[in-house]
Amino acid sequence: MKQLIATCVVGMLLVACHSNTQTSEEKIINDSIARAPGELERKKEERNKETAIASVMAFGRHDTAGVFKAAAANFVDYGDGSFPPVKGKDSVTASIAIFIKAFSDIHVRDITAISEGDSVAVFAQWIGTFKNPLMGIPPTGITTILRDCDVYEFNKAGRITSHRATQNVSQYLRKK
Repeated sequence: MKQLIATCVVGMLLVACHSNTQTSEEKIINDSIARAPGELERKKEERNKETAIASVMAFGRHDTAGVFKAAAANFVDYGDGSFPPVKGKDSVTASIAIFIKAFSDIHVRDITAISEGDSVAVFAQWIGTFKNPLMGIPPTGITTILRDCDVYEFNKAGRITSHRATQNVSQYLRKK
């Protein structure tokens, strides 16, 4: 009986010692698993940030198809809130084409982006001259420089579900 108890005690000590000792490979794997949720979130945020910046840069290149290339089927553009929301990628793309025609030299610079969760804010400076009529409004010939913040919302698949802007488009239409 004493021998059986001694064998059990030695066996438990061996198991306890073995379970507390990890190889360096096991430690790396376990550490990676422990960090994975945070790393996945950061990778998702980085992916979304890159997509939002690509959208802004496409607008600056007058690439209307590229602006919301990564938009979800149910995409909504809220603009600055001064007009009703525009629903659907095709409708938004058509609106952008009209705006770019009126401001044919519009371009972007000084782009900075911040992401958190499913949201990305892109800060940029927009420069453009009102050269051509815009929905019946005659051009002013004025070059406007505006700071803007575009806010993009993303779904889990990395598609843009909505866009909001802080600049008021009427700033571009002002007269001297």
